Amino acid sequence: MIEKIEKVIKDNIEDDSLKISLATSFRDDLGLDSFEMAQLLCSLEDELNVDLDDTDILSIETVSDLISFIEKN
Repeated sequence: MIEKIEKVIKDNIEDDSLKISLATSFRDDLGLDSFEMAQLLCSLEDELNVDLDDTDILSIETVSDLISFIEKN
């Protein structure tokens, strides 16, 4: 699953040199603002076939958080 997430992140940020791990923070490590985060999560919803609402988005800070959310739903 992390491979799919990494691909979507790299496609959205357009930087193939990024190293993505479970600890990668969308805001701190990738420097995403709220708008960019929303765009990325929309792309992840499409790619991973999950639904994220506003409260879910607020609780997702790292790749690990995203995977945990997906596995619970």
